[in-house]
Amino acid sequence: MNGFKRRLGSFKLDNKPSEFPKLVAEAKKYIRKGISPVYGLEDKGGYGKALAVYLVEQKHTVKEVTLLCLMAFIKPILLYRNQMNGMRNV
Repeated sequence: MNGFKRRLGSFKLDNKPSEFPKLVAEAKKYIRKGISPVYGLEDKGGYGKALAVYLVEQKHTVKEVTLLCLMAFIKPILLYRNQMNGMRNV
């Protein structure tokens, strides 16, 4: 997502260190000159810890995204979708 909450793309990768460079390569496709990516991870412990460590070692900025912040972002989208689905069923 960009700074305007616009989804730029998506892809899947396995949660193993050999896959982490693919994430960085994919992110580079959306970076413009003079802009640095910020990686927001919901889980910097457990499964997300290895990715966070890798990104920090590669000199990338990593931010923790709490579930509360994530829900504050997603809730309006879900409400809008529910309203639109309700209108279709009328």
